[in-house]
Amino acid sequence: MKSLILQESFETDPTERGWHATGADGHQPAWLKNQGLSASACLSIPAGHWDSPAFSVKPFSCYQVRYWLKCGRNSYAAAIFYDRDGRELPSDHYTGADPSATWQERKLCFLAKAEASQAKVRFRCLSEPLLVDEVEISQVAEAQVLTWLDDIYSTMPALACRVPAEGVKPLAHFLKKLKGTGRLRIVLVGDSVVNDISNSFFHLLLQRHFPQIRIEVVSATKSGGNCAYYGQDQPLSQHILLFQPDLVMVGGISHGGNTEAIKQLVEKVTQVSQADILLLTGAFITPERQRGSDYPERLRLLASQLGTGFLDTETIWSEYVALSGHPADWFLRDSHHANERGKQVIARLLEKFFCAGVRS
Repeated sequence: MKSLILQESFETDPTERGWHATGADGHQPAWLKNQGLSASACLSIPAGHWDSPAFSVKPFSCYQVRYWLKCGRNSYAAAIFYDRDGRELPSDHYTGADPSATWQERKLCFLAKAEASQAKVRFRCLSEPLLVDEVEISQVAEAQVLTWLDDIYSTMPALACRVPAEGVKPLAHFLKKLKGTGRLRIVLVGDSVVNDISNSFFHLLLQRHFPQIRIEVVSATKSGGNCAYYGQDQPLSQHILLFQPDLVMVGGISHGGNTEAIKQLVEKVTQVSQADILLLTGAFITPERQRGSDYPERLRLLASQLGTGFLDTETIWSEYVALSGHPADWFLRDSHHANERGKQVIARLLEKFFCAGVRS
Protein backbone atom coordinates (compact mmCIF):
# COMPACT_ATOMS: atom_id res chain seq x y z
CA MET A 1 0.00 0.00 0.00
CA LYS A 2 1.32 3.40 -0.98
CA SER A 3 -0.84 6.52 -1.12
CA LEU A 4 0.79 9.62 -2.61
CA ILE A 5 0.24 12.81 -0.60
CA LEU A 6 2.63 15.31 -2.16
CA GLN A 7 5.01 15.32 -5.11
CA GLU A 8 7.19 18.35 -5.77
CA SER A 9 9.81 18.90 -8.49
CA PHE A 10 10.33 22.65 -7.72
CA GLU A 11 10.12 23.59 -11.40
CA THR A 12 8.01 26.59 -10.43
CA ASP A 13 8.12 28.79 -7.33
CA PRO A 14 7.28 26.46 -4.40
CA THR A 15 6.02 29.31 -2.20
CA GLU A 16 2.99 29.48 -4.49
CA ARG A 17 2.08 25.96 -3.29
CA GLY A 18 2.63 26.53 0.42
CA TRP A 19 6.34 25.83 0.89
CA HIS A 20 7.83 28.20 3.46
CA ALA A 21 11.44 29.25 4.12
CA THR A 22 12.82 30.34 7.50
CA GLY A 23 16.27 31.91 7.60
CA ALA A 24 18.98 31.84 10.25
CA ASP A 25 22.31 33.56 10.90
CA GLY A 26 21.47 36.26 8.38
CA HIS A 27 20.98 33.74 5.55
CA GLN A 28 17.67 33.09 3.81
CA PRO A 29 16.83 29.76 2.11
CA ALA A 30 16.04 30.26 -1.57
CA TRP A 31 14.49 28.65 -4.61
CA LEU A 32 17.25 28.14 -7.18
CA LYS A 33 16.85 27.59 -10.91
CA ASN A 34 19.17 25.38 -12.97
CA GLN A 35 21.06 23.94 -9.98
CA GLY A 36 18.89 20.96 -9.09
CA LEU A 37 18.82 17.33 -10.14
CA SER A 38 19.33 17.14 -13.94
CA ALA A 39 19.87 20.91 -13.99
CA SER A 40 16.34 21.55 -12.76
CA ALA A 41 15.28 23.95 -10.00
CA CYS A 42 15.68 23.03 -6.32
CA LEU A 43 15.61 24.30 -2.76
CA SER A 44 18.75 25.91 -1.36
CA ILE A 45 19.33 26.07 2.41
CA PRO A 46 22.50 27.94 3.46
CA ALA A 47 21.03 28.23 6.99
CA GLY A 48 17.58 27.74 8.52
CA HIS A 49 15.06 25.46 6.87
CA TRP A 50 12.35 24.91 4.24
CA ASP A 51 8.96 23.51 5.33
CA SER A 52 6.49 21.72 3.09
CA PRO A 53 2.80 22.61 3.04
CA ALA A 54 0.83 21.00 5.87
CA PHE A 55 -0.91 17.72 5.09
CA SER A 56 -3.35 15.56 7.03
CA VAL A 57 -2.05 12.53 8.92
CA LYS A 58 -3.72 9.69 10.79
CA PRO A 59 -2.37 8.91 14.27
CA PHE A 60 -0.24 5.75 14.48
CA SER A 61 -0.02 5.52 10.66
CA CYS A 62 3.25 5.31 8.71
CA TYR A 63 4.56 7.76 6.12
CA GLN A 64 7.59 7.93 3.85
CA VAL A 65 9.52 10.90 2.45
CA ARG A 66 11.70 10.34 -0.59
CA TYR A 67 13.97 13.20 -1.64
CA TRP A 68 17.24 13.99 -3.35
CA LEU A 69 19.95 15.99 -1.62
CA LYS A 70 23.43 17.40 -2.08
CA CYS A 71 25.32 18.60 0.99
CA GLY A 72 28.94 18.75 2.17
CA ARG A 73 28.08 17.83 5.78
CA ASN A 74 25.30 16.00 7.61
CA SER A 75 21.88 17.64 7.36
CA TYR A 76 18.43 17.19 8.85
CA ALA A 77 15.13 15.98 7.49
CA ALA A 78 12.16 16.00 9.85
CA ALA A 79 8.44 15.56 10.28
CA ILE A 80 6.85 18.29 12.42
CA PHE A 81 3.38 17.56 13.85
CA TYR A 82 0.35 19.70 14.73
CA ASP A 83 -2.77 18.91 16.73
CA ARG A 84 -6.35 19.52 15.56
CA ASP A 85 -6.15 23.11 16.82
CA GLY A 86 -3.03 23.81 14.75
CA ARG A 87 -0.63 23.82 17.72
CA GLU A 88 2.83 22.36 17.08
CA LEU A 89 3.46 19.24 19.13
CA PRO A 90 6.64 19.03 21.22
CA SER A 91 7.50 15.58 19.82
CA ASP A 92 8.73 15.43 16.22
CA HIS A 93 10.75 13.02 14.08
CA TYR A 94 14.21 14.27 13.16
CA THR A 95 16.78 12.25 11.25
CA GLY A 96 20.28 12.92 10.01
CA ALA A 97 21.12 12.59 6.33
CA ASP A 98 24.66 11.57 5.38
CA PRO A 99 26.62 14.12 3.32
CA SER A 100 26.94 13.73 -0.44
CA ALA A 101 28.94 15.83 -2.90
CA THR A 102 26.67 14.61 -5.70
CA TRP A 103 22.90 14.25 -5.87
CA GLN A 104 21.76 11.19 -3.90
CA GLU A 105 18.29 9.86 -3.10
CA ARG A 106 17.35 9.59 0.58
CA LYS A 107 14.35 8.21 2.51
CA LEU A 108 12.74 9.01 5.84
CA CYS A 109 9.91 6.97 7.31
CA PHE A 110 7.94 8.39 10.22
CA LEU A 111 5.02 7.47 12.45
CA ALA A 112 2.27 10.05 12.95
CA LYS A 113 2.09 11.01 16.63
CA ALA A 114 -0.92 10.03 18.72
CA GLU A 115 -2.21 13.62 18.98
CA ALA A 116 -1.33 14.61 15.40
CA SER A 117 -3.84 15.90 12.89
CA GLN A 118 -1.42 17.45 10.40
CA ALA A 119 2.28 17.37 9.63
CA LYS A 120 4.91 19.24 7.65
CA VAL A 121 8.20 17.93 6.30
CA ARG A 122 11.21 20.08 7.14
CA PHE A 123 14.64 20.19 5.49
CA ARG A 124 17.21 21.89 7.70
CA CYS A 125 20.83 22.83 7.27
CA LEU A 126 23.18 21.67 10.02
CA SER A 127 26.51 23.37 9.27
CA GLU A 128 26.96 23.60 5.48
CA PRO A 129 24.59 24.62 2.65
CA LEU A 130 22.05 21.97 1.64
CA LEU A 131 20.30 21.47 -1.71
CA VAL A 132 17.02 19.49 -1.91
CA ASP A 133 15.06 18.33 -4.96
CA GLU A 134 12.32 15.90 -6.10
CA VAL A 135 10.37 15.43 -2.87
CA GLU A 136 7.67 12.76 -2.59
CA ILE A 137 5.55 12.15 0.52
CA SER A 138 3.35 9.05 0.79
CA GLN A 139 1.41 7.06 3.34
CA VAL A 140 2.89 3.56 3.36
CA ALA A 141 2.20 0.15 4.84
CA GLU A 142 4.08 -1.08 7.91
CA ALA A 143 5.69 -3.79 5.76
CA GLN A 144 7.39 -1.09 3.68
CA VAL A 145 8.75 0.54 6.82
CA LEU A 146 10.10 -2.81 8.02
CA THR A 147 11.91 -3.25 4.70
CA TRP A 148 13.44 0.22 5.17
CA LEU A 149 14.53 -0.67 8.72
CA ASP A 150 16.05 -3.96 7.61
CA ASP A 151 17.94 -2.21 4.81
CA ILE A 152 19.44 0.21 7.35
CA TYR A 153 20.32 -2.56 9.79
CA SER A 154 21.97 -4.63 7.06
CA THR A 155 24.70 -1.96 6.81
CA MET A 156 25.49 -2.25 10.55
CA PRO A 157 27.22 -4.85 12.72
CA ALA A 158 24.64 -7.13 14.33
CA LEU A 159 23.75 -6.40 17.95
CA ALA A 160 25.12 -9.39 19.84
CA CYS A 161 24.71 -8.32 23.47
CA ARG A 162 23.17 -10.49 26.19
CA VAL A 163 19.96 -9.05 27.62
CA PRO A 164 19.86 -9.29 31.44
CA ALA A 165 16.83 -11.45 32.23
CA GLU A 166 16.13 -9.84 35.60
CA GLY A 167 15.32 -6.50 33.99
CA VAL A 168 12.40 -7.84 31.94
CA LYS A 169 10.83 -10.21 34.52
CA PRO A 170 8.76 -7.50 36.27
CA LEU A 171 6.88 -6.79 33.02
CA ALA A 172 4.65 -9.86 33.33
CA HIS A 173 1.38 -8.03 32.59
CA PHE A 174 2.78 -6.48 29.42
CA LEU A 175 4.43 -9.69 28.22
CA LYS A 176 1.22 -11.66 28.73
CA LYS A 177 -0.73 -9.14 26.63
CA LEU A 178 2.03 -9.23 24.01
CA LYS A 179 1.22 -12.89 23.41
CA GLY A 180 -2.50 -12.16 23.12
CA THR A 181 -4.68 -10.34 20.64
CA GLY A 182 -6.09 -6.85 20.29
CA ARG A 183 -4.27 -3.58 21.01
CA LEU A 184 -1.20 -2.96 23.12
CA ARG A 185 -0.19 0.61 23.91
CA ILE A 186 3.26 1.84 25.01
CA VAL A 187 3.83 5.39 26.30
CA LEU A 188 7.42 6.68 26.30
CA VAL A 189 8.17 9.45 28.80
CA GLY A 190 11.14 11.81 28.81
CA ASP A 191 13.20 14.06 26.57
CA SER A 192 14.28 14.24 22.92
CA VAL A 193 16.48 11.17 23.39
CA VAL A 194 13.40 9.16 24.40
CA ASN A 195 11.54 10.70 21.47
CA ASP A 196 14.25 9.27 19.20
CA ILE A 197 13.57 5.84 20.73
CA SER A 198 9.85 6.28 20.04
CA ASN A 199 10.76 7.12 16.44
CA SER A 200 12.88 3.97 16.01
CA PHE A 201 9.90 1.77 15.05
CA PHE A 202 10.96 -0.79 17.67
CA HIS A 203 7.30 -1.68 18.03
CA LEU A 204 7.12 -2.86 14.41
CA LEU A 205 10.13 -5.12 14.97
CA LEU A 206 8.35 -6.52 18.03
CA GLN A 207 5.02 -6.78 16.27
CA ARG A 208 6.68 -8.89 13.58
CA HIS A 209 7.23 -11.58 16.24
CA PHE A 210 3.65 -11.23 17.53
CA PRO A 211 1.53 -10.35 14.47
CA GLN A 212 -1.75 -11.03 16.27
CA ILE A 213 -1.28 -7.91 18.42
CA ARG A 214 -1.54 -4.27 17.34
CA ILE A 215 1.14 -2.20 19.11
CA GLU A 216 0.73 1.58 19.34
CA VAL A 217 3.49 3.93 20.53
CA VAL A 218 2.76 7.28 22.21
CA SER A 219 5.57 9.80 22.68
CA ALA A 220 5.06 11.85 25.87
CA THR A 221 8.30 13.72 25.29
CA LYS A 222 9.72 17.17 24.77
CA SER A 223 13.17 18.74 24.65
CA GLY A 224 14.56 18.59 28.17
CA GLY A 225 11.51 16.64 29.38
CA ASN A 226 11.92 14.91 32.72
CA CYS A 227 9.92 13.28 35.48
CA ALA A 228 9.78 16.47 37.53
CA TYR A 229 7.60 17.80 34.68
CA TYR A 230 5.67 14.70 33.60
CA GLY A 231 4.95 13.76 37.21
CA GLN A 232 2.83 16.90 37.68
CA ASP A 233 -0.90 16.25 37.64
CA GLN A 234 -1.76 17.92 34.32
CA PRO A 235 1.07 16.46 32.18
CA LEU A 236 0.55 13.09 33.84
CA SER A 237 -3.15 12.98 33.00
CA GLN A 238 -2.97 14.62 29.56
CA HIS A 239 0.13 12.98 28.13
CA ILE A 240 0.37 9.60 29.89
CA LEU A 241 -2.79 8.34 31.60
CA LEU A 242 -5.11 9.64 28.86
CA PHE A 243 -3.75 6.96 26.52
CA GLN A 244 -4.44 4.05 28.91
CA PRO A 245 -0.98 2.52 28.52
CA ASP A 246 -0.09 -1.12 29.00
CA LEU A 247 3.57 -0.16 29.41
CA VAL A 248 5.20 3.14 30.40
CA MET A 249 8.86 3.51 29.45
CA VAL A 250 10.79 6.24 31.31
CA GLY A 251 14.24 7.27 30.16
CA GLY A 252 16.47 9.98 28.74
CA ILE A 253 19.34 12.18 29.84
CA SER A 254 17.39 15.13 31.28
CA HIS A 255 16.32 13.85 34.71
CA GLY A 256 19.42 15.35 36.31
CA GLY A 257 19.98 12.18 38.31
CA ASN A 258 16.73 12.91 40.19
CA THR A 259 15.59 9.38 41.03
CA GLU A 260 13.14 10.76 43.59
CA ALA A 261 11.14 12.46 40.81
CA ILE A 262 11.19 9.21 38.83
CA LYS A 263 9.97 7.33 41.91
CA GLN A 264 7.10 9.78 42.40
CA LEU A 265 6.04 9.44 38.75
CA VAL A 266 6.10 5.64 38.95
CA GLU A 267 4.05 5.64 42.15
CA LYS A 268 1.45 8.00 40.67
CA VAL A 269 1.08 5.88 37.54
CA THR A 270 0.76 2.61 39.42
CA GLN A 271 -1.83 4.05 41.81
CA VAL A 272 -4.33 4.62 39.00
CA SER A 273 -3.17 2.30 36.20
CA GLN A 274 -2.39 -1.38 35.61
CA ALA A 275 0.50 -0.41 33.33
CA ASP A 276 3.89 -2.02 33.79
CA ILE A 277 6.85 0.37 34.07
CA LEU A 278 10.26 0.08 32.37
CA LEU A 279 13.09 2.37 33.48
CA LEU A 280 15.86 3.12 30.97
CA THR A 281 19.19 4.86 31.42
CA GLY A 282 20.43 7.27 28.75
CA ALA A 283 21.43 6.40 25.20
CA PHE A 284 23.27 7.91 22.22
CA ILE A 285 26.17 8.93 24.48
CA THR A 286 29.45 9.88 22.78
CA PRO A 287 32.73 8.81 24.42
CA GLU A 288 33.38 12.43 25.42
CA ARG A 289 30.00 12.62 27.18
CA GLN A 290 30.18 9.22 28.86
CA ARG A 291 28.81 9.58 32.36
CA GLY A 292 31.04 8.90 35.33
CA SER A 293 28.15 9.11 37.80
CA ASP A 294 26.36 6.44 39.79
CA TYR A 295 23.00 7.27 38.16
CA PRO A 296 22.61 3.95 36.26
CA GLU A 297 23.22 1.96 39.43
CA ARG A 298 20.84 4.15 41.45
CA LEU A 299 18.21 3.70 38.75
CA ARG A 300 18.69 -0.08 38.81
CA LEU A 301 18.25 -0.09 42.57
CA LEU A 302 15.13 2.06 42.26
CA ALA A 303 13.67 -0.36 39.73
CA SER A 304 14.33 -3.23 42.13
CA GLN A 305 12.74 -1.30 44.99
CA LEU A 306 9.61 -0.40 43.00
CA GLY A 307 9.29 -3.72 41.16
CA THR A 308 9.65 -2.17 37.69
CA GLY A 309 11.55 -3.33 34.65
CA PHE A 310 15.06 -1.99 34.02
CA LEU A 311 17.36 -1.77 31.01
CA ASP A 312 20.77 -0.06 30.97
CA THR A 313 20.54 1.27 27.41
CA GLU A 314 23.49 3.62 27.94
CA THR A 315 26.01 0.89 28.72
CA ILE A 316 24.82 -1.43 25.94
CA TRP A 317 24.81 1.46 23.44
CA SER A 318 28.34 2.52 24.42
CA GLU A 319 29.71 -1.04 24.25
CA TYR A 320 28.08 -1.64 20.86
CA VAL A 321 29.51 1.55 19.36
CA ALA A 322 32.99 0.84 20.78
CA LEU A 323 33.02 -2.60 19.09
CA SER A 324 31.28 -1.56 15.87
CA GLY A 325 34.34 -0.42 13.95
CA HIS A 326 32.66 2.94 13.33
CA PRO A 327 33.13 6.29 15.07
CA ALA A 328 30.29 7.34 17.36
CA ASP A 329 29.16 10.08 14.97
CA TRP A 330 28.35 7.42 12.33
CA PHE A 331 25.32 6.67 14.52
CA LEU A 332 24.46 10.30 15.35
CA ARG A 333 22.90 13.29 13.63
CA ASP A 334 24.44 15.70 16.15
CA SER A 335 26.19 15.53 19.53
CA HIS A 336 23.09 14.36 21.46
CA HIS A 337 20.79 12.59 19.04
CA ALA A 338 20.73 9.49 16.86
CA ASN A 339 20.37 9.15 13.12
CA GLU A 340 18.43 6.16 11.80
CA ARG A 341 21.40 3.84 12.35
CA GLY A 342 21.66 4.93 15.97
CA LYS A 343 17.94 4.47 16.47
CA GLN A 344 18.21 0.93 15.13
CA VAL A 345 20.75 0.01 17.81
CA ILE A 346 18.16 0.73 20.51
CA ALA A 347 15.26 -0.64 18.44
CA ARG A 348 17.01 -4.00 18.00
CA LEU A 349 17.97 -3.98 21.69
CA LEU A 350 14.33 -3.49 22.75
CA GLU A 351 13.27 -6.22 20.32
CA LYS A 352 15.74 -8.64 21.96
CA PHE A 353 14.76 -7.47 25.46
CA PHE A 354 11.02 -8.06 25.11
CA CYS A 355 11.38 -11.29 23.14
CA ALA A 356 13.70 -12.64 25.84
CA GLY A 357 11.00 -11.87 28.40
CA VAL A 358 8.41 -13.85 26.48
CA ARG A 359 10.74 -16.84 26.11
CA SER A 360 11.76 -16.90 29.78
